[in-house]
Amino acid sequence: MTRDLTDRKIAEDQQKEVTEQLKALNAELSLSEERYHQMIAEIQDYAIILLDPNGNIVNWNTGAQFIKGYSAEIIGTNFSIFYTAEDRIKKLPEALLERAKIQGKANHEGWRVRKDGSTFWGKAGFSNLKIEL
Repeated sequence: MTRDLTDRKIAEDQQKEVTEQLKALNAELSLSEERYHQMIAEIQDYAIILLDPNGNIVNWNTGAQFIKGYSAEIIGTNFSIFYTAEDRIKKLPEALLERAKIQGKANHEGWRVRKDGSTFWGKAGFSNLKIEL
């Protein structure tokens, strides 16, 4: 008994080809993502900080560690820690985060606080990253 399995064979070959293409694209994407993360991590003149929607620190680069004085212990802490007590009382950090959520970005220049309590004049820029899948 013989059965024509041509259609099935063609479908299997197409599936295998698509799978191989997806694997290659995924490897390329992973490499690109790794290069991007390395680039961001190595920037030392700027603090690049990734916040969650509530303002908690999710990740940051070497520049942020250098400028702010914290190491990995800062992850999970709210970014308002970088603002003076006066600015926190005025709820400036929350207002900036809200403005970035609504308008897509927010900027502010003013005093910031390091881990050791010293202050420095800095300009902060917030961008609302909208990632849609």
